[in-house]
Parts: sequence; structure tokens; C-alpha cells
Amino acid sequence: MTSIVYLHFLPLLLCFAFSITLKQKQVQKVALHIINDLPESSDILDLGCRNNGYHKPHQNLTKGDVYRWDIEETKLYNCDALWEKKMVTWAAYDSSRDSPYEEVFWAVKGDGIYLSYKAWDKSTWKKSVNW
Repeated sequence: MTSIVYLHFLPLLLCFAFSITLKQKQVQKVALHIINDLPESSDILDLGCRNNGYHKPHQNLTKGDVYRWDIEETKLYNCDALWEKKMVTWAAYDSSRDSPYEEVFWAVKGDGIYLSYKAWDKSTWKKSVNW
């Protein structure tokens, strides 16, 4: 009789264990923000980002425009920026550098690309990429 009771509870126990495993493997989302902070009289910034499985279409950004993409924290995301005759590709999100932040901010400027984790707080920008 005892073994029959255990057999009735075994499927329930397996379902419970499986649901806990699924919850633990949920991927966190990260908000990736890239702002065109080039000089006022600049040409449009052409910006596109991708990971291994998806290429987000390029966008043309004017001064002050923000490119935003909600991404998975477990993947590497690269972005390309084209401005005037300059082009650069950089790792816009890399979990080894950017985890555990929920938001990653980039500012594209005339002398390079700057990283911050504190919204648009200008005191925390750190130059990370040269043109």
C-alpha cells in the first residue's frame, strides 16, 4: 500500500521539481541604451546591433535620439556605429563586464563611445571605445 501512495505522489513531485528548475533558468532582461551625443551640426549616426541569432535593423539617429533594445543578459551583443567617415564595432553588452546591471548606457560622442551604468549621469561616463 505504501508503494502505491508513493507512485501517486511521484508525478506531482517531479512536476514541482521541474517547475523550480525552469524558474531558476529564466533569463534576465537588460535594457541597452545608446544615445547619439555627437556635436549639433553632425551627420546622422547609423547604428545597428546584433547577437549571434538576431540582427536588429540599423537605425539613423539624430542628435539626442536614443536606441533602446531589451536584451538577454546571457548573450554577447555587438553594435556598429557609422558616422561621417568613421566606423566602429564594439561589444555593447558583455555579461563578464556588465553583469549584474539591469541597464547599460552608451553615449556616442565625437571622440569615441562612452559607457555608464547610471542612466544619463554625466559624471559616471567612461570612455571605452575610440573611433
